[in-house]
Amino acid sequence: AFITASPLVIIQILSVTIFLTGNSFGPALLSMGEDRILVRITLAATIAFFVAFFPLVHVFDAMGANLSHLLFNMIWLLGCLFIFLRRTGAAKTALAGD
Repeated sequence: AFITASPLVIIQILSVTIFLTGNSFGPALLSMGEDRILVRITLAATIAFFVAFFPLVHVFDAMGANLSHLLFNMIWLLGCLFIFLRRTGAAKTALAGD
């Protein structure tokens, strides 16, 4: 009876998985003194969420809300990951092959 909701659940599971994957970046960046950049990342992700939300909901109904949530979490995770790798120097090490 609920088979039509499966795409919604799949997108929501993906979104929550991305959120949980990056959940530790907030405290990590705060402990590195990157609180200002963390606020900027969160603000950028929030703005992207609201800009995308209304058009996506208008076109895709409930799926649009899930896609907006996914967009927010992807922007937030990638932003935090970029800053974390840049700050720790892990990106240079990974690229150098060490």
